[in-house]
Amino acid sequence: MNSASSKVSTWLGIGIVTGMLMPGFQTAAEDERPDLLPLPSDSFRTPSTDSPFGDINQRSIEELGSFSKIQAPDKAQIISANGSIEYSSDGHTVVYSNPQSGVRLITEDGLDLQSRSVRMNLDSKVAGLEGPVTIYQGEVLILAESAVYDWEKQSVKAKGVKAKIQGLILRSDEASIEVLPNKSQHISFHRPFFTMEDVEQPQAWFGAREVSVRTGETISVDSLSLKVEDNEFRVPLLGWFAFTHSLNPREGYLPMIGSRSTWGAYWLNQYGFLVGNRRVKNGVPTADYLITTRLDARARRGLAVGLDAEELEMAQRYPEMKGLSLYYAQDSDPNINPTNIPREPIDHERYRIALQTYKPLLDKGKFGTLSLATNINILSDRYMLRDFYEELGRTDDKPDNTVRLEWVQPRGQVMFNTRFAPNDYYTSETRFELSGYRVRSIIGNSGIAYETNNTFGFMRQEVPAHLRGEYEFALDQISDPSVRNYYERLLNDHGFFRLNSTHEFSTSLNVLGFLNVTPKLGAAYAGYYNVERAGTDNRFLGYMGCDFDMKLHRTYNSFSLPRYEMRTLTHLIQPYASLSVGSISSSDPLVPQLDSWSSTLSGSTINPMPLDLCSFTGIDSWGDWTIWRMGVHNRFTTLVDGAPRAVLDWNVFFDYNASNPNTPNKFSNLYSLIRFTPTDRLTCRIETQSPVFGNSDGFEQNNLSLDYQPTPWLETSIGLRQLSGHPVLEDSRQTYIQTNLRLNDRYTIAGRWNWDLEEKCLPIQQYSIFRHSGPWHIGATLYFRDNGGKKETGFGISFTLSETGAAVPINFL
Repeated sequence: MNSASSKVSTWLGIGIVTGMLMPGFQTAAEDERPDLLPLPSDSFRTPSTDSPFGDINQRSIEELGSFSKIQAPDKAQIISANGSIEYSSDGHTVVYSNPQSGVRLITEDGLDLQSRSVRMNLDSKVAGLEGPVTIYQGEVLILAESAVYDWEKQSVKAKGVKAKIQGLILRSDEASIEVLPNKSQHISFHRPFFTMEDVEQPQAWFGAREVSVRTGETISVDSLSLKVEDNEFRVPLLGWFAFTHSLNPREGYLPMIGSRSTWGAYWLNQYGFLVGNRRVKNGVPTADYLITTRLDARARRGLAVGLDAEELEMAQRYPEMKGLSLYYAQDSDPNINPTNIPREPIDHERYRIALQTYKPLLDKGKFGTLSLATNINILSDRYMLRDFYEELGRTDDKPDNTVRLEWVQPRGQVMFNTRFAPNDYYTSETRFELSGYRVRSIIGNSGIAYETNNTFGFMRQEVPAHLRGEYEFALDQISDPSVRNYYERLLNDHGFFRLNSTHEFSTSLNVLGFLNVTPKLGAAYAGYYNVERAGTDNRFLGYMGCDFDMKLHRTYNSFSLPRYEMRTLTHLIQPYASLSVGSISSSDPLVPQLDSWSSTLSGSTINPMPLDLCSFTGIDSWGDWTIWRMGVHNRFTTLVDGAPRAVLDWNVFFDYNASNPNTPNKFSNLYSLIRFTPTDRLTCRIETQSPVFGNSDGFEQNNLSLDYQPTPWLETSIGLRQLSGHPVLEDSRQTYIQTNLRLNDRYTIAGRWNWDLEEKCLPIQQYSIFRHSGPWHIGATLYFRDNGGKKETGFGISFTLSETGAAVPINFL
């Protein structure tokens, strides 16, 4: 079902819920309405494309040895195959008949009417069609017992109607189609019944005094009623007036009503406007921009207003680009805290200003494209996202602020990047930087590849006030010079200039016919100018490296799993080793490290560092290093229906640090990355690192996820996240199980359980049951949460359309 019906179904759902909760249904007269018979499935087929038999503007009719030119309308065309023509002696009535393949009447407005016969009255300028009649108009399909087309008024009236339009299936005594001045159609159904269930025997039908559709624009419903089996009920609130809504579910009014522990009861309201070059796409109105206004009321937090502006084409191509978003809340109680972590006092006036856009400015094809990208997130305080944008707060509570102008071509890019720090609760930076990058590519026919990255810019470290106080206090307690340099570097918020130029050459060789060798040679310069307490710092780096790998494979032709349609198995094994050596002239420890590769001792990363010079982005933390990376990559592939499938992919490796400025350990952890996908119903991922060697990183990490659907009626997901022994990050061991069990065609039960192995508690328990009733999935959910000591219990009820997934905007959480 398309999205156009989603909003309509949402409004209908409100009426249904309200009606079920309120007494006093009124029963309508049963004998006044047509029988509810499902539409035959074979009716929804594409129109015939028989070759033209005749066009009444091009044909002459022979009568008693003479020819009489028929004065036919110029707004209709008749198409038939091997049919017959009858006409009156006065030449004012023409009848086209074809009981076998039918007669088609096609209008200049795109209407395609088909029936066994068409009677054209040239005096009244109407054409009568005898049933059964089929009417096509774009995505609209109407079946009727009879119809009359008026080519002067460009309208159709039909009786005994069955129709499929905008995701709705309707039955009506009468229907009319009228062409509007803008060439769109206005279709009205008199006293119809309609349903969203495109099945043989729908369980629930809605009724109305009239349903009107302006194709590509709006749908209107007058006096809604509900029919279940032999009873028709008037729906309170919606049953005595008409409502109209756009066929675009994001245009127009949408309320959301419910309750949450941190908000209390709430009523969120939004109204969308389509602005600029309004048009119809896939039967739904659209435009260049969507403007959405918001007015929200929360019992515990007060009123809030908002405005969103979105460029629809950009949002479709780049979903992460949300456009402009403005939100202001006069928070009556900003100290509401869902956790046990103490909060700092914050102001009642809270806001968010966000701008995420990507705008192509110039496209020169193979010569490159010029584009402007913005990612701006200005927040009133550190809790704004947690309190009003919970999903955003969970994924990125310290958002970046950048504006980037870039010229991209196949061999590289030139970029001007600006970063600023409007939010004062996390460490960030101010930066104005110009960079040029050339991708690794062969120089002429030399066989030597060249890669380079060059930057120049002004930058300044931004330290929030609360962290500055902590650093200054720590500095007063420390006497070790190296540790004092670390904190003095963190406190340096004076601006400085930086110039960086990195160059790397490489080539590929094959030795002895089986060993691939890629030697690399590079050099780099980093200059820092006007640094507080450091002055000028010039750093020169020499680099050399080499990659070694070989590939061995074996195919087992006798392998076969007929149950999974697998045959043959190929094992590809690739041992590899990489050497990376770097040597720096000197470095001043007081220069701020804005682009650094943080070691595991700092706790900011648990991933291995890149070994290629141009891939190493931490240019401020250069040092002397000699690192060997050794590993084995295994891949097992099979043929499924003749197409290759990677069944198992396993990469295991470790680093030997002859010298490494980022860690004192001689060995890294042993990394193991596994992906196992034997069938579409089973996917397993295992990512681990552990201190196998004596002098290694010393902590352990295990991530496991398993998605399995053993039968069509059972889905299960199992996951494990474990980190222990890390020098900075807290130990954590959590596992979860999630399952959906479909008992029958009507009932499904689901559950989710998160278990914290460290705290020995269940942070999340969730139990749900869903009932499939006609077009609806009616669900009830009970959940329990342990927010670090604060316990929360909730109950939710949801009404969701089966095909669209559009939920009724009411919840009780």
